[in-house]
Amino acid sequence: MNLFPRDSLFDFWPLMDRRRSQDEEHSAVSMGLPRIDIVEEEDKYLLSADLPGVKKEDLSITLANGVLRIEARRSEASETKEKHFIRKERHEGVFVRNIEVGDSLNAEQIDAHFDNGVLKLTLPKVEPKAPVQDRIEIH
Repeated sequence: MNLFPRDSLFDFWPLMDRRRSQDEEHSAVSMGLPRIDIVEEEDKYLLSADLPGVKKEDLSITLANGVLRIEARRSEASETKEKHFIRKERHEGVFVRNIEVGDSLNAEQIDAHFDNGVLKLTLPKVEPKAPVQDRIEIH
């Protein structure tokens, strides 16, 4: 006797993918990494990152080898080191998010704004290149 139709077993994998995505999000947030949202539009991506407590001068954004890197430094005043914390959930230190973008972005036209602890990036897409086909002569 078969309790599940044969195709139902394949429905298991999307559930696992969804669970893995939730676990990755939870682990990134628990490590103090900034939360990000990425929206795709026809000609660009819009990225928003929450960076509370970060100053503009402590923020660095780079694009190299197909990886968009957001790096921020957040530090607290030195007098907090002398205090005896019962609970400390606010993170300090260097926080990095690496986002693989490949060669899909126009690096010269990336626009970044940082206001009230929110980083907003406009990431224009590169027009896809037509495949190049070179004809090889046969001798």
